[in-house]
Amino acid sequence: MTRPVSTLFIILACMGAAAFPRLSRAQQPQLDCSLGPLAKTYGGSSWLVYACSDNKSLVVVTSQGNPGSPFYFMLTPQNGKRRLFGEGTGRKSATDPAFAELSRLTEDEIAGLIESAKKAAAPQRQ
Repeated sequence: MTRPVSTLFIILACMGAAAFPRLSRAQQPQLDCSLGPLAKTYGGSSWLVYACSDNKSLVVVTSQGNPGSPFYFMLTPQNGKRRLFGEGTGRKSATDPAFAELSRLTEDEIAGLIESAKKAAAPQRQ
């Protein structure tokens, strides 16, 4: 399985400021969201789930053949709440159902996805 690494790193560079808006650039933590991927289906389409280095955030990227491509979602805690946002130019008919399904994930389900993505990444890092 190929990883959309270049797209993922562009996403990470852009989302750093969005995830931590009150911190100066020097104070903003470096968030690495490359742990994974874990293949999942959301809204009837295939997605790749990556865990982030804060052990609290996820990035969900369209996989090859997903009509929502190019698109990503990020689930991250912010101000005591879970924030879900996405960006891309793929078909809304694929991304809207995925957004709806991702928005219903519980904190326990998100924690499980983070652990599973980290385990999926482990063999690749050896």
